[in-house]
Amino acid sequence: MKLQRGVVLLMAMVFLLLLSFIAGAVTRTSILEFIMSGNAQFREEAFQQAQGLVAEISSDIENFPVTGKVGYRTCKNGILGCNANLPPLKSDAGSAEFSVVRRGPLFMASSIFRQVESNSSGSPNFKVAIFEVDVEVNRGDQRLGSAQIIQGIAVRIAKSIR
Repeated sequence: MKLQRGVVLLMAMVFLLLLSFIAGAVTRTSILEFIMSGNAQFREEAFQQAQGLVAEISSDIENFPVTGKVGYRTCKNGILGCNANLPPLKSDAGSAEFSVVRRGPLFMASSIFRQVESNSSGSPNFKVAIFEVDVEVNRGDQRLGSAQIIQGIAVRIAKSIR
């Protein structure tokens, strides 16, 4: 009888040890899931910031100059290899680089893009210049996510009538 009392204590210790291993594994898994969800959130925030910068650049027609040749590049102030600088943007948090590059021929023969009814016209009195807006938000050095958006923009240009 005295030997059986020690067996119960030993079995309780074994079960306690097993429960400790299970609790440790569950804790480790939840910490990893927490880190992964944080990474996804930071990546989404970087993407949203990049999308906001693209929208802000696209909203101002002055950011799409029709002077110079194909490949003419306007950039954020301080970036090398640019022909001109874009004005500072309100939504730039400083961790983004952005540029606007003319990618197509200076003018296309006519618009190949579908337009909303209020802007459409049967008149061939306009041409289109093609641009590419490139925005990269890189906060990887702070482990806060990175995103890059490249969006094409077609700007309708009135053709002078002679």
